[in-house]
Amino acid sequence: MAAALAALDAWLRADRRAKPAVAISAALAVLWAAHLILFPGTVPGIDQVYTSVATASVFMAINLMTPLMLSVALLWLGGTMATPGRTAGVALGVGLLLGGLVVATALYLTPSFPIVTAAFRPRRIRPRGGNPAGGRTGGTSGSSCRRHD
Repeated sequence: MAAALAALDAWLRADRRAKPAVAISAALAVLWAAHLILFPGTVPGIDQVYTSVATASVFMAINLMTPLMLSVALLWLGGTMATPGRTAGVALGVGLLLGGLVVATALYLTPSFPIVTAAFRPRRIRPRGGNPAGGRTGGTSGSSCRRHD
């Protein structure tokens, strides 16, 4: 809704000052939609452990990117636009692309973040079919896992 109002403002006034508001609103809409979809239990059949860490990383990206984007918007210079409709559309596309890139980056980096379980013992997300010993192939000494207390 905010992106639509900012795009309408940029189009009607033909002023460049509203372009960052269009892009920021679109990017935040994508980020919040991803956060709500990835929240554990929203979509059945998705791995709960993965979505728990993924939603936290997207939420952290929202908290880090919002002030950054707003500070860029404050430095944006105003002026008239020759084609306000096209410029507002480009700003909307840039915002959607930026939001999508941030979500994709957060999802890509999710397996590298540790998970804190209910027992407060951090562990890593393993791909399915991976070696549960953490890369070790076993040996003659019995268990190949170490206990960390």
